[in-house]
Amino acid sequence: MLLDRGAQVVANDISTKQLDMAKSLCPGAVSFFTMFHLPRAEQKTMLAKIHSWLRPGAMFAFNLATVDEEEIHGEFLGHGMFWSSYAVEESRAMVSAAGFEAVETEELEAGDGKLEEGDADCGEKGLW
Repeated sequence: MLLDRGAQVVANDISTKQLDMAKSLCPGAVSFFTMFHLPRAEQKTMLAKIHSWLRPGAMFAFNLATVDEEEIHGEFLGHGMFWSSYAVEESRAMVSAAGFEAVETEELEAGDGKLEEGDADCGEKGLW
């Protein structure tokens, strides 16, 4: 949607390998679901860095989790995974403290709430 509307999209990832894979496999794609893989204390620092990288007037679209959990360890597609997040209001405060002005925020349930019981993401929400 962003690319279709003429936006210039820049990707950032801690893993050079992931960026190379994205460039080769999905050169026009935009990825979400990344910020909450950082420890939540580091999310504050990362948001401040991202804010400093953007030109005045630029927009940054991203999502955060909605649960107040410092460490969540689990599995995704057969691999160990780490998540970390603040509750919604603390996340909003973190975004504001980093210097961003929220244009629009919305809590959305994974799969638009249509996932079947037993799906790992059933009932999970994200803050967009």
